[in-house]
Amino acid sequence: MSPEGAPTDQQVLVLEQRRVTASLAADVDELDKLIDDDCCYVHSSGSVDTKKSYLAQLRRGTLRYTRIACSEHAVSVQGSCGVATFRMDAIADVAGQPRLLRTRCTAVWTLDGDDQLIAFQSTALPAGQ
Repeated sequence: MSPEGAPTDQQVLVLEQRRVTASLAADVDELDKLIDDDCCYVHSSGSVDTKKSYLAQLRRGTLRYTRIACSEHAVSVQGSCGVATFRMDAIADVAGQPRLLRTRCTAVWTLDGDDQLIAFQSTALPAGQ
């Protein structure tokens, strides 16, 4: 929060870094705190997870991130909502199959004290980008 108590762009970037760090570590406890119970998580494959199903995959190891690099961040804060858009290059193991992910992502955060992810959308980039 800013000195005036209003949410800031930096607050959103810190939350995103916490999410990435927890995802790489498969830290389900931290992700449970960061992700809202009603979050809709859309993967670049088009598959959709709830918080419960996403965390279950990480817990079972059927989804495991081995590298996540985010760049080209843009953040907008409107009232108690923050939206981050960014490029994400990642390597994930999905059901035993390695996948190289080159995506553009949007993450929507509530910034009302609980500061939780309420929506995540990842879109695959065209080959060569």
